[in-house]
Amino acid sequence: MTKRSNLFVLLASVTAIAFVVLLGEWKLNKKSIWDEIAENSPLDAQRAAVFMAKESRLLTDAELSNLARTIVSSREIKFSQAITNELIYKTQNSEAKKLAVYIAEQGFIAKGDILLSNRAALEYKIGRFVPRNLEKATIIFSSPTLKNVPISKFYLAEILLDNDNPKKDPKTAKELLTESANSGIEAAKQKLKELQ
Repeated sequence: MTKRSNLFVLLASVTAIAFVVLLGEWKLNKKSIWDEIAENSPLDAQRAAVFMAKESRLLTDAELSNLARTIVSSREIKFSQAITNELIYKTQNSEAKKLAVYIAEQGFIAKGDILLSNRAALEYKIGRFVPRNLEKATIIFSSPTLKNVPISKFYLAEILLDNDNPKKDPKTAKELLTESANSGIEAAKQKLKELQ
């Protein structure tokens, strides 16, 4: 009887261990929702934007951010630029537009892309699809990626003149506006006239 109960305990233990191992292996092989969306997305940016707009409707901000990271790391930068524009200008849901900003932000963080960096900073400056964040916008606009881009200098100057900015700096803003205006940015020329 003792041999049978020991055999039963041993068999039950081996079965339990095998179940735990298989469950762990299944969890390791299970893809996250954002990886599945990125993987199943069409290669064409227009079709991908329609697909992602539909798939992103129920995603949390963290999941949208992870999806953006996956897109930027797994696709060409031209795709990231194109899908950002498609999501902003041709989709209707707020999650898709927020995803576009997160893609642009990841384009700044992971790739240092000028177009995506400028888009991310501008969206954080105006707070259209993501909460307004002047600090984040300032960091991106003053980064090595954008510090010599004339239009980015103009946007940074606007932030430094903004009354809501606790780090308001009119002197630096005027310097940036002058540099931007000298590079041909008409909005900077107009702003300088307004300040005089």
